[in-house]
Amino acid sequence: MKSAIITTKLKQAIDAFDGRNYAIAHPIFLQAAQQKSTIAQFHLGKMYEQGLGVNQDYVQAANYFRQAAERGYPPAQAKLGEFYANGLGLPMDYRQAAEWFSKAADQQDKTPEHRLHEACSAYEVEDFDTALSTFQELAQENDAVAQFHLGEMYSAGKGVPTDFQQAADWYELAAKQDFVPAQVRLGRMFANGEGVQKDYRAAAEWLMKAAEREDDDNENLFEQAQNAYRQNDYANAFNMLEKLANRNHDAAQYYLGSMYKYGYSVRQDNEQAIEWYMKSAKQGYPDAVAMVRELASKHSMPLAMFGLGELYGSALGVEQDDVQAADWFLRAAQRGYVPAQIKMAEWYAQGRGVARDYLQASAWYGKVAQAQAAGQAQQAFDAEVAQVNSTSTPHTRPTISPTVTYGGNSSVKPTVVQPSAPPTIQSLKTTDDAVIESEVAQTSQSANDFQSISPNNQQVDDVPVNPENEIVDTQPENVEEPIINENGEVAEVIDGAALLQTVEETEEPVEEEPKINEEEQAQQFQHALTSYQNQDFDNAFNEFKALAEQGHAEAQYYLGILYAQGWGVEQDERQAAVWYLKAADQGHAAAQYNLGMAYAKGLGIMQNMVEASYWYTQAAKLGYVQAQNNLGELYTSGEGVNQDYAQAAEWFTKAADQGDAIAQYNLGLAYAYGRGVEQSDKKALEYTLLAAEQGNAIAQYNLGVRYESGQGVVQNYTEAAKWYTKAAEQGNPSAQNNLGLLYADGNGVEKDTDKAADWCEKAADQGHADAQFNLGLLYAQSTDTEEGQRQAAAWYAKAAEQGHSGAQNNLAIAYFNGWGVEQDHEKAIVWYRAAAEQGVVAAQYGLGWLYFHSSPPNYELAEQWWQEAVKQGDQNAQRGLDELAKRRA
Repeated sequence: MKSAIITTKLKQAIDAFDGRNYAIAHPIFLQAAQQKSTIAQFHLGKMYEQGLGVNQDYVQAANYFRQAAERGYPPAQAKLGEFYANGLGLPMDYRQAAEWFSKAADQQDKTPEHRLHEACSAYEVEDFDTALSTFQELAQENDAVAQFHLGEMYSAGKGVPTDFQQAADWYELAAKQDFVPAQVRLGRMFANGEGVQKDYRAAAEWLMKAAEREDDDNENLFEQAQNAYRQNDYANAFNMLEKLANRNHDAAQYYLGSMYKYGYSVRQDNEQAIEWYMKSAKQGYPDAVAMVRELASKHSMPLAMFGLGELYGSALGVEQDDVQAADWFLRAAQRGYVPAQIKMAEWYAQGRGVARDYLQASAWYGKVAQAQAAGQAQQAFDAEVAQVNSTSTPHTRPTISPTVTYGGNSSVKPTVVQPSAPPTIQSLKTTDDAVIESEVAQTSQSANDFQSISPNNQQVDDVPVNPENEIVDTQPENVEEPIINENGEVAEVIDGAALLQTVEETEEPVEEEPKINEEEQAQQFQHALTSYQNQDFDNAFNEFKALAEQGHAEAQYYLGILYAQGWGVEQDERQAAVWYLKAADQGHAAAQYNLGMAYAKGLGIMQNMVEASYWYTQAAKLGYVQAQNNLGELYTSGEGVNQDYAQAAEWFTKAADQGDAIAQYNLGLAYAYGRGVEQSDKKALEYTLLAAEQGNAIAQYNLGVRYESGQGVVQNYTEAAKWYTKAAEQGNPSAQNNLGLLYADGNGVEKDTDKAADWCEKAADQGHADAQFNLGLLYAQSTDTEEGQRQAAAWYAKAAEQGHSGAQNNLAIAYFNGWGVEQDHEKAIVWYRAAAEQGVVAAQYGLGWLYFHSSPPNYELAEQWWQEAVKQGDQNAQRGLDELAKRRA
């Protein structure tokens, strides 16, 4: 019973995680992780890695991935290898990366599917101990087949004491996932009162659900799909094939891939096509393997090359051949396909399919890092800045889209003085000028983002059947085939209705709505709108739905909003997108914009920036301001369209002229850097000011930077403080940090150390590394107490773990001297090295000093780091080298 309860809670957490409800998921995962659940540990790692509902924390993420990895969970082992390879929360260590990738690779035969097969085999030969252990593990991962088998074991007392209540609990978990045999067993238990209270109505309901599912049997459904396909009814064929493909029907997956490849009922999408071909090929479907090979060899598609490598590497549909696999991975990697580059790094580290070569592994990891950096740089006007902040302004009224949020990036490197170094180490003073935010403000996901529709709901012209890909009916006509259930057995005939002889019928026949004219439609729409505005969402939903089904575009859009928000109906993002599409096809601008958002965010479907740009363009041409701004962003970054700064500026201008603050800000950036327009500081300031006066925090922050540094304006600390304050009060961490520094120095405001610390702490609490470093400095400089030193070291540590070189240097000094932490020269060396590798000259000198004075001394490393410091003109390091030369003489 306890296991079933834990599984139910874990499923609740996973569902909440998938639905982006992290506030619910996090505490359940924490509780489950304490009970050694690898699934929970892995999900916690992902939350901390990506900052999902928690502050992004690579160290915490690595800790949870390690817990799951050490318990043998392959995805966590692969993640831990990735963290070592990229130095995320852990020291960069390619050997450790290779070791963990190797462990994950060794576990490749322990996938859930393989484990389930082994457990079922053990069950068949009555090795119940083995079967029970694996079924319990898989059941906690919400595997319906495993849950069903646990029900069987408890029901029959196989390997466990007979326990009908436990059996009913496990059957119910599987039955709720539409697993037909479990629905049958549960229905019988309710009918007989075994493990549950006798309840004929519940028994009938479960047995009728099973009957309905049997009517929807896979082969029967596939035959219907064939008929629809032959009659050129591609939309229905697609729906049925998609349902079967999601049930791992290999032939359906293959034909679904062909529909994407040739654009039958959906827009042509080679990536989706390859994805479905691969799923089919992994099950050994010959035609799918041949198609992947064709796309890889004849069409040179990197995704297909990578897929063919996976097939050879895992013996899926072909004989295992690691050399062939490595060859295909290499071809894809050489074309810049990042997953293939990662795979080559892993295989060189493991010596799989190629000779073990850690230098090659390192080189490929380097290419991955370069590709990631290039991808980030493409989205920005200038160099990457240190911190990324976002503000959100969700629109929840129907006259505008309910899914818009805005965001931007901001960073300032303040003038700071670091504390004194170890004996004979000079303290370092660094000055980095404040920089103007140089990235286009990106539209980020809000709490109201919706799942986009799947391609089967797209309305496109039918395409003639390609004879080579026509589905062929292989069954003789007029021959009844037995119905096979999902357990591979001949399905028994279920007469659920027999149990309803004493149960009242509650359903009434649905009568068709009479057609109404346009005047009546207008009246009904107005009535529905009034219900909506009065927040009578139940009535609004029914009224909008009736109109939407008659093709009323505005009602279709409103119906989409109700589904997206869960107002008057259970929230269903996919249905929301369906109705947005129907309205969008009728030229409804807001619906077109929402559909563009779905594709841009990859909500419910694979992210497709080309589709996003298409729908944004349709809405933008109709004057929809958010679409105009977002289209400008796409032209800036070159996502979904060819990069074109002039086009970007044109769309920003259209939106800015309508008063859109974020577009005004983006247009200001265009003028500041001369991107698509003639460079003009005057116009840059003009548009940034317009956005700032409308309350845009990023624009306010950038105005503060301009006035503080005198970039394009006369330097004015008072104006800088004014605009920083406005942005800081909206929670912008970079503005909070900079305002704190103005208070610390008394620039533009009266000097006030307490206010300085308050503002820096607000930013530091948001994970702003510069603010954490500066707060450490404030504690170190303003108080000489032991508590002050402890606080300083604690804040240095937070910033250091984020890679802040100044904080790493100061934390090393703290460990060297025992300031606020226990004295530890080994840890001092670790943090000095981290800072030194980032070019901090004081750290390079300090590291050399520690190696020079270590016991025994390490003159080689001391010389190495002093030479690095001398290259930057450090005289202390030169004197150290002179002393080293004397000792060697």
